[in-house]
Amino acid sequence: MTIIDIARISGFSKSTVSRVLKDDPNVKASTREKIRAVMRENNFIRSELAASMVAGSIRMVLIITGDIENSYYAHSVKKIEEVLAREGFMTILCNSGYDADKEARYLNLAAEFRFAGVIMMTAIESPQLYRILDRLQCPVVLLNRHLRQRSFDSIIQNNFVAAYGATEYLIKQGHRRILHLAGIKGASASEDRLAGYLKAMEDMGCEVRQDMIVYGDLTGECGMALAERLIAEPSDITAVFIVNFAMAMGFAQRWWMSNKKIPDDISVISYDRTSLMDFMPVSISSVGVDSGIMGEEAANRILARINGDTGPTRLVVLDAKLDIRGSVKPLL
Repeated sequence: MTIIDIARISGFSKSTVSRVLKDDPNVKASTREKIRAVMRENNFIRSELAASMVAGSIRMVLIITGDIENSYYAHSVKKIEEVLAREGFMTILCNSGYDADKEARYLNLAAEFRFAGVIMMTAIESPQLYRILDRLQCPVVLLNRHLRQRSFDSIIQNNFVAAYGATEYLIKQGHRRILHLAGIKGASASEDRLAGYLKAMEDMGCEVRQDMIVYGDLTGECGMALAERLIAEPSDITAVFIVNFAMAMGFAQRWWMSNKKIPDDISVISYDRTSLMDFMPVSISSVGVDSGIMGEEAANRILARINGDTGPTRLVVLDAKLDIRGSVKPLL
């Protein structure tokens, strides 16, 4: 059953049937109902793929995330899906595992199937990534990321300022030996947070030794490995500032499994604001922007581009908030 068949049976033109499928408000209510009745009676299902051949794109938005098991990402995806669904768009979620080759394959998928847009929660910069983005015909929005060599709409946090504030808070509580568990080298958010930590340590006169910066892969297993190292090796570290929630959760779990306590034996602050912080044995102090707000901003920006916004690229910077809970012990 095709649009032509529906037009023949209903007695209306093909163009009128097409406008009904697009929910054109200029079609009379009585006409719309008659055509939809014929569609129901004949089990007509609109082919989105066929429609995309005419319209130039399919009403789907690709979301690329680094780690869907991370609740911070999951909350963002949920909000993006809600906003886009209200406007008649489906979302396709792909998990890259922070693998540059996977990111490239997913972007090629968006190009081949002519998706309406792409939201990237992870973007590992490489010549391959830039080549694909240059040939991609749909709008792209970066969430909590920005690229150094290309300009796209980006929704980010003030990562540098937030990391500076979290580190400064630890120092003002008397901590001077603060280890930073950083993220993946080259990732914009991780680098900005590392820079904020380093600047706060410098401004407050605190030494940063080589062993006080550890790079991680943003997974819980990496946080557990750091906890094991600090438990096994004597150290003067009194606090850790961890770059994301997944690693902070892994660190805390391994620490508690060894019958050590937070904050009695070590103080912890994590980047990322998530409600799960309140369900841990000790609520972890954290800094960041609510991931639902981030997702909503990204969804609205991609919709604006899909609907014809051709203005200059926008950088939306959201202010992060420091939530003090029970994981920092004053040493003053």
